[in-house]
Amino acid sequence: MSFVYPWWLAALLPLLLWATFSKERFGRTSLPLPPKLIIQNAATKYHLLPWLLALLIIALARPVIERPHTSTTSIRPLFIALDVSASMRASDIEPSRLEWAKKAIKKLIRKAPLKTSLLVFTSNPLLIVPPTEDKEMALWALESFDTSNILTRSTDIQKLLNFVASFEGKKELVIFSDGGNAQSFRKPKNLRIHFVHTATTSGALIPTKDGYLKQEGKLVVTRLNEALAKIADFNYDTDNFLEILDNIEAKWSTTHKKERQELYWIPLLLAILLSLYIFTTLFDPFLKRLRHFLPLLLLVTTLHASILDEITIDRAYKAYRAKEYAKSAKLFDKLPYLEAKYGQALSFMHLGKYDLAAKILHSLEANDPKTQARILFAQGVCYEKMRNYEKALQLFIQAAQFDSDEKILRHIQKLTFKKNEKKPIPPFAKQRRVLKESDKKRSRKKGAGGSNMQSAALASNSQGGKKSSKKQEVLAKKGSQMPLSSELYETINKGYIHETTPW
Repeated sequence: MSFVYPWWLAALLPLLLWATFSKERFGRTSLPLPPKLIIQNAATKYHLLPWLLALLIIALARPVIERPHTSTTSIRPLFIALDVSASMRASDIEPSRLEWAKKAIKKLIRKAPLKTSLLVFTSNPLLIVPPTEDKEMALWALESFDTSNILTRSTDIQKLLNFVASFEGKKELVIFSDGGNAQSFRKPKNLRIHFVHTATTSGALIPTKDGYLKQEGKLVVTRLNEALAKIADFNYDTDNFLEILDNIEAKWSTTHKKERQELYWIPLLLAILLSLYIFTTLFDPFLKRLRHFLPLLLLVTTLHASILDEITIDRAYKAYRAKEYAKSAKLFDKLPYLEAKYGQALSFMHLGKYDLAAKILHSLEANDPKTQARILFAQGVCYEKMRNYEKALQLFIQAAQFDSDEKILRHIQKLTFKKNEKKPIPPFAKQRRVLKESDKKRSRKKGAGGSNMQSAALASNSQGGKKSSKKQEVLAKKGSQMPLSSELYETINKGYIHETTPW
């Protein structure tokens, strides 16, 4: 404990001397108060006045407790890129590729345990949300972005890759796109690409306000371009895109600081109660009865503390079952029990903070063999998620020594094979096909007959920049209906008059 204004404590010394030499002189006439306000039988309580003044001085000195507080923030953000080219209007994924991608991105932002950054791209990339932990701002920007203000309609994924790679450090990039038209891409070294297939291999027509998009009088069919899937580190379908959260390599920064808790109210409250005791008879009946009920009062206080702990742990479990893992981790942190610390570690695991969970589990030790096995098993899962397979295998083996549960044995078998087997090459991942000279000539003859054969531009003002009433309600709930600035669209609209494949 420390004091914000410690010089006030110097006043305690003359107060102590005054109390020592004036002990015999305390009485009714020594108080500078009107006689009517002084109770006759209160003279025996005046020797407590120095204590009253001492409590007031301590309150003025502002006692505080500085408690260490550790906070973690992600320093490697998750970049999410949304393709808003004309081909994303196709409806082979209902209700359309673009609308489905928006809904999926909202789910991903809400569940991501780290900073997120949002980009949209056509032939140019545009950063609309820098890396932030403010999920509401990211969701608002995604909802406010108006595609009717976009003049560019083609897709340049290579420019997107180069743009994100220009940021410092290693990055995780999630791309919601049909893959564009290019038949090859150059992957930057500092990117890990997660490609969400936002199209089907069978393809679909591209709707316009006049019907469907045509090129040279023929209807254009847009399909999934698998060239991007070949360089992606991870590929996802519309059903399993949330597995991105299991595959990202999060990097956390830990900040240690001290939080100040004010305690001045304690001596101030005691001073108020003491003044009531000295100058009134309010506490006299209570004190007479307190002598008889003091043992019972101590028992009730102990029971009250245990009941509060039970309520807190019940609230923590309810939050955990409701998948409110951040709330459950805070509630478990208030309790000193092994059960609570174990629950806090599990909450951190669900939040993706495997390093924090592993530290908590490492500090736990149980006398019951099955409980110790559960602790070691959970710790092993943390290291498995952090890709430290050797450490995870050791912990699973230790857990099996306490309890040979079938689940533990399966993990041991899985990691043993994973450690010894060769890493399989996932489909389309990091596989480049070297074309022979005859293949190159054949591909030139085919021309634009690739997987994403599209042409012509959509009408840019088909919606007139108006929001639907439903969107306005959503934005009103978030406290703002202001659209994004028109200057924001200038970056993405650069070079639209020179597009040769505007889709």
